[in-house]
Amino acid sequence: MKTGIKSLGILVGVALVLDSAQAFVAFSSNTFDNAASVQVNSPNYNPPPISSRFDYGTFTAQLTGTTAWNATHDNTGNGGGSSKLSWSWDISDGAGSAAFTYDLNPDGNTLYSQLDFDIMVDPQSTLGTYQGSPSDYGYFNVFNRDGSYGGFTALVGQSSGSTSGVWQHISAPITGSAQGIRALTFQWYNDGFRNITGNEIMYIDNLTLTAVPEPASFVLLGLAGMALVARRVRKSA
Repeated sequence: MKTGIKSLGILVGVALVLDSAQAFVAFSSNTFDNAASVQVNSPNYNPPPISSRFDYGTFTAQLTGTTAWNATHDNTGNGGGSSKLSWSWDISDGAGSAAFTYDLNPDGNTLYSQLDFDIMVDPQSTLGTYQGSPSDYGYFNVFNRDGSYGGFTALVGQSSGSTSGVWQHISAPITGSAQGIRALTFQWYNDGFRNITGNEIMYIDNLTLTAVPEPASFVLLGLAGMALVARRVRKSA
């Protein structure tokens, strides 16, 4: 009976180790704590640091935008800073998008299961004048970009709300074909219903992608778990 309990303990230990190995952070959280943490307006496809660039999407006229590192606004508690995205809209140009891309991986072959980041609207941003419904700063999407510069699977899709000056945490699972990510595109959409004309500023912080481990990782962690539990059983015998 005592032997059976030991065997059961080993099996349970292995199961727990394998379960905890389901995901791990391969692209560690970029907290944008200094200017070197992001190369702005210059894609290099070889992080770290990640690169960010203005990628204006489908807007039809002279939309301008910039990416920068910002030392003032930070959501990590250490005063480090954040990634700043800014642009100017004129609804007379027509409906369309302002978009910014973070280049993360050179080939897009790494598979991810979770996207997390913090976002804040600068209080100086221009709120839309949508009548009969809460106004916002544009419809916000985050898309994955695969190794062939395609992808555009929506990982996040929601109104950017009417609250400024407050950090919000966004967490989104990544499944299926969207798991292979070369880059992430952050996009805001404006149209005649939102009627936004003016400047927009957004801050991104604590950008994290959680990677799906390769099958070999399960085996190694499982063996390590077996050894650990067996050693504890021997000591208690």
